[in-house]
Amino acid sequence: MKRVIKFSLNYILIAIIGTLFHFMYKWTGENVYLAFLWPVNESIFEHLKMFFFPVMLVSLIQLIFVKEDKGLFLSSRLYGVLYAIIGCIAFYYVYKINVPEVKEVVFILSYYVFLFLGLFMSYNIYRYMKTMPVYLQWVAFSIAVLLVVTFICFTYKPLDTEFFKILK
Repeated sequence: MKRVIKFSLNYILIAIIGTLFHFMYKWTGENVYLAFLWPVNESIFEHLKMFFFPVMLVSLIQLIFVKEDKGLFLSSRLYGVLYAIIGCIAFYYVYKINVPEVKEVVFILSYYVFLFLGLFMSYNIYRYMKTMPVYLQWVAFSIAVLLVVTFICFTYKPLDTEFFKILK
């Protein structure tokens, strides 16, 4: 029961931070120096930041209190957030192809569902793996660096594809 409560509080905290991140660009007066941290428009790409940065922010704070394998903890979070991002993108395109009338509420709910699934996956990796090979930790770290670089590059120079365009 204690684990369920900890997981639930963790999920709620990250969901609240992610939701707040949705509005941070406007609230900071459209600060261009910090634009890579939060969505700057209503594109699919920009909303992926709501998964990555809140999870990493909370995870880095929690890392202070982790007594066991810190590499496993952080790697499990990175794999969980990657799962959430890929799952949400896949869901968006499958939904859009099969239901041409895009319902905004479905995409809002999908954020919370995939955030939950990503954190649940992360929790299970951390709980049930005794250790993670160093090369998998490096893969996770490399993916995180790649995501940050991608968010920085494409926030300021988005490609001319649907993925980077404002949803209508």
